[in-house]
Amino acid sequence: MAAVIAVAGVISGVKHYIEHQNDVDQAYVKANKDRADVVLIDVRPREVFNGKAPRAGLHGGHIEGAVNLPRSEVVELIKLKDKAKALEILAKAGITRDKELIVYCNTGKHSRDVVNYLVKYFDFKRNKIKNYRGSAVDWVKNPENKLLPEDHE
Repeated sequence: MAAVIAVAGVISGVKHYIEHQNDVDQAYVKANKDRADVVLIDVRPREVFNGKAPRAGLHGGHIEGAVNLPRSEVVELIKLKDKAKALEILAKAGITRDKELIVYCNTGKHSRDVVNYLVKYFDFKRNKIKNYRGSAVDWVKNPENKLLPEDHE
């Protein structure tokens, strides 16, 4: 029994390492978000992206230059079961396998889900997708950082 628990712990640790190895911080986002080969993706709902606060204590709005691909829409693309059609829809948003993707949400949890979905269901390479650890909550900790539109909630 102890061996089974030990193996499960190792597997859990490896999974955690794989899922978090491409986490990035605010400095990385700032240094790379405007590169032509990078797509910054906000996976929060459209109304949050467009400025509505998701709940008390969290800001609505998005980081300048971000495209919106709500997590719920990625789930719908998975349900299509037509990878070619899904990739076409992603490409229309500028999200292609040849780009580096930086994905964020409010805290980094839902964006990590989207990273995993893109890898698992659409064959994106994990090493080309970064998850912004802390996401929008971390972004607004720095008073120099803005969210757009400027009149967001």
